[in-house]
Amino acid sequence: MRLNIYTIIFIILAAAFNLISIFILHQGILAYVLAIIFLLAAGYSTKFPSKPKDQNKPN
Repeated sequence: MRLNIYTIIFIILAAAFNLISIFILHQGILAYVLAIIFLLAAGYSTKFPSKPKDQNKPN
């Protein structure tokens, strides 16, 4: 599994929003929901390559 830049950003956002929601907003449920959403987005973003392959190159 290759991680592209969007995957790394979503993982960092999941951790950041989890910490912000728990320690600043004191909302545990919101923290877990946001973390799950961002981690699902990170998993979904691994399906797309960061650079498209050149279709014109011969095999």
